[in-house]
Amino acid sequence: MAYQVGLLEAVHWADLLVELEVVHWADLLVELEAVHWADLREGLVVELEAVHWAELREGLVVELEVARWAELREG
Repeated sequence: MAYQVGLLEAVHWADLLVELEVVHWADLLVELEAVHWADLREGLVVELEAVHWAELREGLVVELEVARWAELREG
């Protein structure tokens, strides 16, 4: 009888450890996914800002060139 109780205890603890491992891995995956998405969002924001600044610079250069040509024509 003691052997059966010991076996049941061992099975119980083994199941518990497996459950804890599963929870641990699930939590870890959620954390990794969150970090992955944060990196992607951050990367996307950086890319969008870079595009935005490139467009601003390009627009500014065009405006300056137009102004310069206007001055040259007038001058």
